[in-house]
Amino acid sequence: MQVKDDGMGQTTETAVTDFLEQIRQDAKEKQTVMYRIKFKKPVSLVRNRYKRVLYSDVVLRFFIGVEGTFAYTFSKRRGYSVYRDISNVDIESIEKVTKKPMDWIKKASLMKNKIHPNLWPELRKLSAEEFRNQFLDSPFNPVYFIKKFPRWEQKSITEGVKKAIETKTDYTHRYNTHHHSGRDLKIEIKVGPDGELRAWFSSEYMNCGNGDYYLILNETVAMFCETD
Repeated sequence: MQVKDDGMGQTTETAVTDFLEQIRQDAKEKQTVMYRIKFKKPVSLVRNRYKRVLYSDVVLRFFIGVEGTFAYTFSKRRGYSVYRDISNVDIESIEKVTKKPMDWIKKASLMKNKIHPNLWPELRKLSAEEFRNQFLDSPFNPVYFIKKFPRWEQKSITEGVKKAIETKTDYTHRYNTHHHSGRDLKIEIKVGPDGELRAWFSSEYMNCGNGDYYLILNETVAMFCETD
């Protein structure tokens, strides 16, 4: 209930719409849902594990966690408690967001076609559907992995990667961060026992050995594979 003053010194109680319960039930049935929420005043939400941001109007993904926690997220990797950060009394309105069905086969095909002729022969042989099924966790978006490195290293890395792929030779480059919020980065291009060339890019939390892992498809583009 919400208490309001009628201006005459009298108070009345009005029911507060349980917007969050509507969303929770929807998420419970469909595993994950997206809603646009307008707040009556700016609300602090967790954008990522290092940052909070004030929002008056925001689109969030909601889901029920493995332990039954009702959570919200801006990404697919980490969720945060809804009831800790959002209250019904702060919500002005909600609107369900429906996205057009993604043509994953088309996206997979476009990404597969970026593979350099000297890399990943087993993947180049796959159909677009097989390629999609091989990497179900990938959004099939191009990742310009060299740009993840410090600017002063990018030129030499570009030259090293290009030479390794064109000549089918090994190449490795590492960058270890000195900040707790940074990432340890690694490029590895390697000729396998079968004589074929394959390449990987990893972005791990500092001194952790866990992070995000990618396949390098050509001199500039990598594709997300998995998070460990």
